[in-house]
Amino acid sequence: MSLAAKIDENAYTIKIVDADIALLTETWLRDTVPDISINIKHYQLNRRDRVNRLHGGVCMYVKDSIHCKILADLSHSDHEVLWANLRPKRLPRGISNIIVVVVYQPGASKIPKRDLTSLLHPNLVCDKESLAENINSAFVNIMNDYLPLSDCIRVEMADDRPISVTEHTVARKLLELNASRTSGPDNLPNWVIKNFAYILAAPIADILNTSFLQRKVPDAWKLANFCPLPKASSICNINEDLRPISLTPTLSK
Repeated sequence: MSLAAKIDENAYTIKIVDADIALLTETWLRDTVPDISINIKHYQLNRRDRVNRLHGGVCMYVKDSIHCKILADLSHSDHEVLWANLRPKRLPRGISNIIVVVVYQPGASKIPKRDLTSLLHPNLVCDKESLAENINSAFVNIMNDYLPLSDCIRVEMADDRPISVTEHTVARKLLELNASRTSGPDNLPNWVIKNFAYILAAPIADILNTSFLQRKVPDAWKLANFCPLPKASSICNINEDLRPISLTPTLSK
């Protein structure tokens, strides 16, 4: 229904709440409807009607006591939008004016949705995958100042026999595990290792003894899940406000 047909109802609502500004969409007005038929006492009227098609349209009511300037240079003939620069008598310190906009985009519009966040704040990352990549890059860059470890140099010793562990020793250590601790990238829960300690002790002992003999750690035991923990209540800088916490496989510890 046209705003002209409901002007009394709208005027009553605007006045009863003592609104400084009222923004209306789908006014359904035409150039054949004069301003005088939709004026509200003590309010300035600004309107933008839809042309060449039915329905649509927007309008703005601003109290007479508020200085209002329509920003025509921000409007476009193809868009149902009104921009206004307002200067109320009372504003927070340091703010001299406010910009108000009323815009209507039909529900069936084929115009693709646009997230203005990336335009207003180009340094703000909202996509979860991109944010994770940025955090990962920040953590990896920490190691840029360090040289990779060289190949292990074998040092001859008087007793050059490799360290060895027994199945019994491994089983005893597995039984001491805290079953509630979080697992690492292997997704092997501690409660499984602890409950099946006597079954797993033999193969784990073999892996450990082979590792000691070859002086190498299994690649799977070098993996870790890195979790970013905040150092401050508000994260402003990834490089300074986050610390990496690594979760390694239980067996690598």
